[in-house]
Amino acid sequence: MKFRARGCFWCGFTLTLSGMLLFALGFVSYYWLFPVLITAGVEENVLVVPGTDGYQSWLYNYNVDENDHHTAPVFYKYHMFNLTNVDDMLHHGAEPHFEEKGPYVFEWKRERIVVSATKTWIKYFTYQRFMFREDLSVGSEYDMFVNANQIHAGCLWRAYGEEFICLIGSVGPVTRLILQLYQSE
Repeated sequence: MKFRARGCFWCGFTLTLSGMLLFALGFVSYYWLFPVLITAGVEENVLVVPGTDGYQSWLYNYNVDENDHHTAPVFYKYHMFNLTNVDDMLHHGAEPHFEEKGPYVFEWKRERIVVSATKTWIKYFTYQRFMFREDLSVGSEYDMFVNANQIHAGCLWRAYGEEFICLIGSVGPVTRLILQLYQSE
């Protein structure tokens, strides 16, 4: 006696049909649905169009927290060299003595001002300013320094070489003394 289970044909047919449908759904999703969804998501979050998160992030300098504060401020630290023995140099020919002062800290603030915007372009200008941060600095922003303009002197020396001596009158007295010290070495 042969034993034959009933319904095996329909079970096999149902499983085959559902497998083919899942394969077709996966194929359509991979080649059509996912690219459309990903493109739409990228356009929604990345395009710099007024009203989107990408536009707000671009407008407020990339890193803005929920309170519209910049999360990554940019600081510039400057160290100055003050010439302390100006009178000795001018009257007694002493060698220059420099004292380092600083840091003097400035925070770089940037702001984009939008003039006009459409879906395809934005016309804007960038407003930049440097704010002195007295809480992070050693001195005041009104500190005075005496210093030789070594860049100017070096350019003159490089350009004119030995004829530079006749141009010494075009620089200040401190720079002139420093240059004479360099020439004597």
